[in-house]
Formats: sequence, structure tokens, C-alpha cells
Amino acid sequence: MRRLLLPLVAAMLITCASAQDTDKPVKTIRDVKIGMPRESVLTGLSDRYNLQKSNVRTGLPEFEQWYAVANMPKEDESGKITFQDGKAFVVDFSLYPPMTGEAVRFAQRLFTLLYSRADPPSSPNILESKFYNSRYATVPIELRDDRGDKLETLHIGFTIGQQLFDIEISKLDGLPDSVEIHQSLVSAEMLDIQNKPRK
Repeated sequence: MRRLLLPLVAAMLITCASAQDTDKPVKTIRDVKIGMPRESVLTGLSDRYNLQKSNVRTGLPEFEQWYAVANMPKEDESGKITFQDGKAFVVDFSLYPPMTGEAVRFAQRLFTLLYSRADPPSSPNILESKFYNSRYATVPIELRDDRGDKLETLHIGFTIGQQLFDIEISKLDGLPDSVEIHQSLVSAEMLDIQNKPRK
């Protein structure tokens, strides 16, 4: 009997916790949880966001999309919420306000470097073959924070084939922060050393 009761109690606790999540008050888009009713989500966000319903027709009446644009973008993230049958189904966050200029060129350069080395889908679906031109690369990512007396360097590193990529953010006292992309061609032996587990 005890073995039977424990799973039942655990299931009840998980269900209660999930229900409590969907009942929490919403103030920012980060407060929105999957399953929350549309009315409470939109009402809660209305004080801090400009809410706009998407005009894109999906052909599926049970789906509805709303854009939530923060009134104070330096404090709140903007995003998009998809509802299914009146409940939050997908929540997308804009992690940083839209950028122009050098930021766009940086992102385009990174995209080109990765896209040219990624693989097309082996069995593309209709969207991938006609519209998306999708390519895929699954890679482990190394995150490293190097700290010195006056310099801190953040690294986002990954490998595709025999090529290493490193996004390097430098923070030097007295100078503006900077970011660079590095690409390295290495031997198979170097890759083995690079990929060995670190203790």
C-alpha cells in the first residue's frame, strides 16, 4: 500500500504546483506560464506593455498570437504569446531590444560562417524545402569567464568539423566593452586535446 500511495501523493503535489503557477499574478512577460488563461495574461500585462493582436492568419482558429511590447524596454523584455483555445501555449522572449548598424553586420557574419558549414535536412518537410532553406548543426558549447586584474573576457566557443569558433567579449577597465568572432582551423589531434573532459 505504501508503494502505491507515494506515486499518488507525488502526482498530486505536481498537479497542485502546476495549478499554482497558472494562478500567479502576471506583471511582466516573464510571469506568463504555459496554460495561463488569455484574459488574465492580457489584463496583467496591460499596465506595462502595449498589446497588439497579430493579424497573421494561421488557418487554425484555436490559435491566437499577441505581441507584448514593453513600455519601458530598459526594464522589461518584450515578446510574443501564442494562445491555444484561450490558454498560453508558447511564450517567446526578446532577450535584447532590436539593434542596427555594427550589431547587424556582426550577426550576419556569424550566420554566414555557421550556415556554410551546417548540413541541410536529410528528409526536408514542405516548409524546409520551399521556404526556410534550413540547415542544422548540433554542437556542444563551451562557456568560459577569464578574469584578470583589469581585464575580464567572456568566451562562447563551439566546434563544427575541424573548425573552432569563439565569440569573445572583452571588458577592460577604462575602455568600452568589445566583441569579436574568431575562427580557427585545427588538426584532428588538436581537436582531441580540445574535447577531452576537463577535471
